[in-house]
Amino acid sequence: MIPSPAARRPLRTMAAALAITAMTSTGLATVTASAAADPQPAPETDTTASSTIGKQAAKKAARERGRPVRIDELLAEQSTTWAMPDQTLKTELHAGPVRLKHNGTWRDIDTTLIHDGGVLRPKVAKAAVEISAGGAGPFLRLRHGNGKAFGVRWAKTLPAPRIDGDTATFADVIPGGDLVVTALSTGFTHDVVLRKRPTGPLEIRMPLELTGMKLARTAAKGAKRGEGRLELTDEAGALIGELPTRRCGTPRLSSRPTPAGARWSPPRSSKSAASRCWYCARMPASWPTRPCTTRCASIRGPRWR
Repeated sequence: MIPSPAARRPLRTMAAALAITAMTSTGLATVTASAAADPQPAPETDTTASSTIGKQAAKKAARERGRPVRIDELLAEQSTTWAMPDQTLKTELHAGPVRLKHNGTWRDIDTTLIHDGGVLRPKVAKAAVEISAGGAGPFLRLRHGNGKAFGVRWAKTLPAPRIDGDTATFADVIPGGDLVVTALSTGFTHDVVLRKRPTGPLEIRMPLELTGMKLARTAAKGAKRGEGRLELTDEAGALIGELPTRRCGTPRLSSRPTPAGARWSPPRSSKSAASRCWYCARMPASWPTRPCTTRCASIRGPRWR
């Protein structure tokens, strides 16, 4: 199996995972007009467009060249099939989408962020992700088609972010802390990175913005108080995603003990307005006494996908 760069990237440990099932399976694929050309193939393989010569011709080419030839007519979002020199076929299965078909042509997933229409978008991604280029409004938005959208706001106006590949860093959004947002092929993650030790307890609220969606708490049979799930549905009640309410995480502290009580809380929804809900990160005052290095803590937010 030859994993793609996106598949090789280690998965972050997240505080919660919102399974946006419909967004993953039927979400708006994003291919920007300025997307770069597909990466060059590895030297030991041949990605000749075998859809024009057929599978048998690809097998013949593989035998003559002594290396695998990719069969484009058998490509899929999560699999790649090769004709091997010994005349067998090899199919690689990927954990997530590694390519998308756009205007009849396959494009490799590329989550590198670029400016497009006043926001930042990944070049080629399964999910229609938008990241703020600075200013007011949601710093993240995931569109679902037909006017539906899910967004996360910051309490204050954000500066223009620093872009590094698939990651946007909004510096000093809190004293000594940055907001770090990363685009994924099927969604995004967001972290709050603390570079300085807070002088006291810290609470960060991130309001959620729902358009054409509703957020409601459900209780499984036999669930204890506070357990259950938060369900994200459209206005007709069709399930879009769900989130366990008791899956909380802790900040990572450069090989130091984690402060007791540090955690992400799941979204809380107002009974009077579905749009009034938020994610909340709480950090206690009991920080380690040893000095911090370049990163005091990384409060890892949910993995939205």
